Amino acid sequence: MTTVENSPAAIRILAIDDDQSVLDSYNILFGGGGGKRKRNDLDELTGLISSSTESTTKGGGVIDFELDRVTSGEKGLERVKEGGYGVILLDMRMPGGWDGMETARRIREVDTLVRIILITAFMDHTLEELREAIGVNFAYIQKPFDRNELVQLVLLLGNDWKREQQLIEAEKVMADAAREAERANKAKDDFLASMSHELRTPLTSLLGNCELMSEGELDGAQQGLLTSMEVSGKSLLYLINDILDSSKIEAGLFDIDEVEYNPIQLIEELRLIFSSRAAESGIRFNIYSEVTFSHLLLGDGRRLSQVLINLLSNAVKFTEEGEVSLSVQFDDSRKQVRFTVADSGIGMNDEALSKIFKPFEQANRSISGRFGGTGLGLHISWNLTKLMGGTIDVSSEEGKGSSFIVELPLREGGVLQQTELEQRKQQAPLNLSGRVLIAEDTPELQVLERRMVEAYGVSVEVVNNGQKAVEQVLKHEYDLVLMDMQMPVMGGIEATQQLRKLNVSVPIVALTANVMQKQREQFFAAGCDGFLSKPIDRSSLRTILQQYLSESVEPAALASQSAEPAAVVSPPPAEPVARVDPMIDDELMALFRDRSAILRKELMAAFESADWKQVSHAAHTIKGSGASFGFPQLTDLGRQIQDGITAGKFEEVAPIVEQLNSEMLNI
Repeated sequence: MTTVENSPAAIRILAIDDDQSVLDSYNILFGGGGGKRKRNDLDELTGLISSSTESTTKGGGVIDFELDRVTSGEKGLERVKEGGYGVILLDMRMPGGWDGMETARRIREVDTLVRIILITAFMDHTLEELREAIGVNFAYIQKPFDRNELVQLVLLLGNDWKREQQLIEAEKVMADAAREAERANKAKDDFLASMSHELRTPLTSLLGNCELMSEGELDGAQQGLLTSMEVSGKSLLYLINDILDSSKIEAGLFDIDEVEYNPIQLIEELRLIFSSRAAESGIRFNIYSEVTFSHLLLGDGRRLSQVLINLLSNAVKFTEEGEVSLSVQFDDSRKQVRFTVADSGIGMNDEALSKIFKPFEQANRSISGRFGGTGLGLHISWNLTKLMGGTIDVSSEEGKGSSFIVELPLREGGVLQQTELEQRKQQAPLNLSGRVLIAEDTPELQVLERRMVEAYGVSVEVVNNGQKAVEQVLKHEYDLVLMDMQMPVMGGIEATQQLRKLNVSVPIVALTANVMQKQREQFFAAGCDGFLSKPIDRSSLRTILQQYLSESVEPAALASQSAEPAAVVSPPPAEPVARVDPMIDDELMALFRDRSAILRKELMAAFESADWKQVSHAAHTIKGSGASFGFPQLTDLGRQIQDGITAGKFEEVAPIVEQLNSEMLNI
């Protein structure tokens, strides 16, 4: 079917009649002159045209008809298959071939939109029979016909066909636009998920190791460096979270939970966080509560905490002297809980207040340069409060301070004391028994996650891709599998799907830096029983382990010692020739040796096949880790190999590769 885009002005007509004289009369009405007639040439035939038709045709004073004529239904069908006709003039009685009814029925199988005008001296079929045979979009007129009546009918039906074509085209454009928007949204979601994973994965190692190191004995300088690392890592994590939150809010993909939370615990956590921050800034921090909480509250406590942390962080940041406070009140008449964050800081003028909740906005450019920040925090806080069914208002006076009021619906949950008992139980030492498989491809995270799980006395085994995870689960019995979702060879989703297809029921918990809801849904659809977000929170890990493992009376330290030992490379390894960072313990050194053995095989396989690009890649990896683990000769040889390949001196590189292979055999 040809759309109006292909025929923007003309009404194409197909006349089907076995009487040549009738076809000639149609040519007088609609043909001749190249298929176009000036309006004044048609006046005698058309008479009075309706106002709607006038408005359609008066532009330029031209009405375009394009007429084709055939003498049988069979020929007419062939023309229709070529497409583009708006109106068909069809004789009902045509001896020697298809009659009008058969022709119309066959035309309808090809084109459901063309308007058919049935022309006959005697109608052999009822209206119901016609509708059953050819549906809608038809009319009929009796011979002998009034020429003005026929022209008017062609104009009306032809313009009606054009409007339908325009509607179809518009719907197509809209559908294309919707598909393009969907593709763009998917690309954005995929980008955010990928960036989330790539940024959060190194943060997992950074923050997790900082937490482990803080439990050891450190001098003042070491503690200062550790604190600086933690602050920087958490700042980056907050920024990532802000960007992701803002994007999800804009896309309408942000979910608000409706669960019980402990308001006393929430407020106490804020006290712990901001008492120290305020002290470091030389200001006071106070909490004023006019209420006694006897019940848990219903809502999204995590998002409420996020809002209050944003507001309090800004208050501390913009207050150089005086006080920052958090006040909590109940409004019983309105069934609301009110949180007020007040400060004696720099304040804002009316212009700044008018745009304070817009994204990437701050009071003025000097604020960003002086205090830092992205301008996303308040925008996110305003949207989160709105999503929770509340409001956030602000009042401020330049040079005197600001006050932000957050009001949320007051909905009470269970009795608070029961939850406090449960929390004390959660804080008690926990020893568990069971066998856990960790599938993780990042070496340093393998060590970190293993240590975190083994701290509970659990036996742990580690593999570095999904295929190995499937093989291990099929060979051994595990109580729990912690499965990273993005790994080489086979990812966590595919590995989980394979295990579920094999009716393996072992609990599988996804380890993921992808915080997008769509990715989480994919994990559950694949068969995961839960997920842990990276950086891994110890409390969340504890909850997962408690859910799937049984408690043990054996002390955790003893259980950890009795866990299955890591593989040892044979023959006995050579000792490092240079001083090693004290954080590299025996397990990390064993991991380095294992990876070195793999890299050596990759290096030699590439060398034997003269794949110099892969040789350079392997040498680069070896160069990057050798000296860090006390083997500077590996770094030096790796550098020589890379430099030689870059210069194209392959003959000189060959003996260096052999030397590197020999050195790595002795590790």
